[in-house]
Amino acid sequence: MRSTTISEWTLPTSRRLGLIAATIVAITIAVASTLSWDQRNAVVANAQQDLTNLGIVLAEQMTRSLQAVDLVLRDTAANMQARGLERPGQFKELLAGEAIHDFLTEQLKHLPQADSLGLFSADGSLVNLSRHWPVPGLNIADRDYFQQLRDHSEIDTFISDPVKNRVTDTWTLFVGRRISGPDGAFLGIVSSTIELSYLEEFYRTIAAQADRSVTILRRDGTIIARYPHLEDRIGKKLPAGSPFYSHLATDTALYRTVGGLDGVVRWVSTHPLHDYPLAVSVTRAEPAMLAGWWRQSIFIGISALTAITGFLLLFRALAAQFRRHEAAEASLAERNLALEQSQAQLQRQAVELTRSAEALARSEERFRDFAQISSDWFWE
Repeated sequence: MRSTTISEWTLPTSRRLGLIAATIVAITIAVASTLSWDQRNAVVANAQQDLTNLGIVLAEQMTRSLQAVDLVLRDTAANMQARGLERPGQFKELLAGEAIHDFLTEQLKHLPQADSLGLFSADGSLVNLSRHWPVPGLNIADRDYFQQLRDHSEIDTFISDPVKNRVTDTWTLFVGRRISGPDGAFLGIVSSTIELSYLEEFYRTIAAQADRSVTILRRDGTIIARYPHLEDRIGKKLPAGSPFYSHLATDTALYRTVGGLDGVVRWVSTHPLHDYPLAVSVTRAEPAMLAGWWRQSIFIGISALTAITGFLLLFRALAAQFRRHEAAEASLAERNLALEQSQAQLQRQAVELTRSAEALARSEERFRDFAQISSDWFWE
């Protein structure tokens, strides 16, 4: 049975060494890819959780702000009714004085998010206003929130579409409450104004990253306020195919979509408000979200490439050394083979010499016998 030599197993050949190098390179690439992908998943998961938490906070803040406004409107409406307001004609008679102006101004102190409180009669005329005295001439009969409160007695509080304030010429959100008489007749409304700049400034301080946006929307998709501010989008509706509409039934929705404004892939966290027909959407651009991960991945890739280069250089040197060893072994084997062949040839020559010596000895013996016989005969 053929025995295995040490050089066949303990000393790898250059081909076996190449296979080992290829295996190590493949393992290094697999480890680097797995590590990079795991880090990406962790970055996305953390960003999604942050986005969800921010959306929850902003939705709660918006709800509390509207509740505070609604509470002041409710209190103001009750106070106006307590002053003996029963018929539409009494609205101007009872509520147009400076004392009511001072009352509205005092009420407004409880609402840092609100810009003004106003009283409007049944025909839409401004009767009193916390911001100005004397009260400017103004009529809002064409505004949607006034019409909704006038025509629908079942509506207590209504949030308007964003409109340009006719006094300040700024984008404003009107929150109005119906004032009804004892018989349910429409007497007028009390309304509060919230300037969108206040909301956008608040969102700027909360969502300071440039890759984030915060949007307040009506449930019908109308954009109420947005940070960063986009003048041409305020008051416009989202496209009918927007995923926003399909996520209004859940308290918290997180989804990935392509931005309609810039075509950038974004993660969106949408949170409908429970008590009001509004929703808060917080978005973050995916490329910015993954910017840090890309830097880490580049570092991991460079590290893996450096390690692979080092391995290849090491194995190249080892392969060269083993090739020299294999060449020396091959040369030694050739010399051993030549020596074996020389020994075999010498053995054959020795056998031939032995045969020649034996033949010579036999010839000499025959010659001696012949000489002896010949000598006797000669003398005879």
